[in-house]
Amino acid sequence: MIDVHVTIPKRGNTISYGPGKHEYCKLCGSQIHFVKTRKGKQMPCDMALLRGDGKRTLIDHAGVTHRKASNEVFGYEPHFGTCPELRRIREHSKHKEGQHV
Repeated sequence: MIDVHVTIPKRGNTISYGPGKHEYCKLCGSQIHFVKTRKGKQMPCDMALLRGDGKRTLIDHAGVTHRKASNEVFGYEPHFGTCPELRRIREHSKHKEGQHV
């Protein structure tokens, strides 16, 4: 399968090609695409095809999720784990929860 990367100048545009739909993250603006999981759900993932390193979670082209993917696995990293804005929101929520204790 060939994966073609195209830069779209405006946010919010959606095109369909390669492994899934390509869009922009509503929180951070990064270009992402959706990979269909084996359960039929659409998972937002970063654009780069990566090789496992024993630490990352990757979703391969067949939709299989590999937690702590070995170096034999190629796939896409779910954007939930890499989005800087989502990380900031999570840290802010943890900080707020700590104040109420």
